[in-house]
Amino acid sequence: ITEPVHDTSVRENSGKVHISIRIEPYIFVDRGHNLVIHMDGAEVYKGDQTSVTLDNIDRGTHTLKASIVNRNGQVIKETDTTTFTLHRYHI
Repeated sequence: ITEPVHDTSVRENSGKVHISIRIEPYIFVDRGHNLVIHMDGAEVYKGDQTSVTLDNIDRGTHTLKASIVNRNGQVIKETDTTTFTLHRYHI
C-alpha cells in the first residue's frame, strides 16, 4: 500500500480517502485474480484497479490491508496492515 502511507494522518473534511496499491509484477488480472481491499476488517473494494477512492470515511484511526485472491477466493499474496488517521473538521 503506497497511499496512505503507514502511520500517517490524512486531513480531508469530505472524508475521501485515496488508496493506492503497487503490485509487482502486474500480472494478477491476466490470471483471473482480483485485488481485495479491507478497511477495519471489512471488504471495501474488489476488482482490478490499483487505485481507488473511498467516500465519507469517519474520522479516526483506520486499518487497511490488500490481498490478491484467485477465482476460488483463496489469498495468494497480501500486504502488511497499514494504519492511518483521518482528520475531519467537526463543529
